[in-house]
Amino acid sequence: MKKLLITLLLWGVAAPAFAAHLEFFWARNTETDMKDYQFYSSPVTPCVPATNTLLATVPQPASGTEVKLDVPHGLQGFACVTARDLSNNESGVSNTVPFDAKSPIVPGGLGVRSK
Repeated sequence: MKKLLITLLLWGVAAPAFAAHLEFFWARNTETDMKDYQFYSSPVTPCVPATNTLLATVPQPASGTEVKLDVPHGLQGFACVTARDLSNNESGVSNTVPFDAKSPIVPGGLGVRSK
């Protein structure tokens, strides 16, 4: 497998109470034997394999270069991605981007009283 070079950007938006919705954008690998991408979070930058937590495995898309993931509310740190081929060879990690999934908690307990 060729060396994977990925530019990764991260955007956070409003989310449900227990998850934050994050959108990842990257430069898709065009090799014919691509299988999937491994998205990781890490408490340090750059992502260090021993400290990475797998967020999701995303199949190689037929087209497009974005994926939307729900991550646990309050999770923060750095994100990176690797690519895997059909033989499960994993590339090195991409660049690392900071993220903060601290979107506001959805208000609860809404009610109404009639007089």
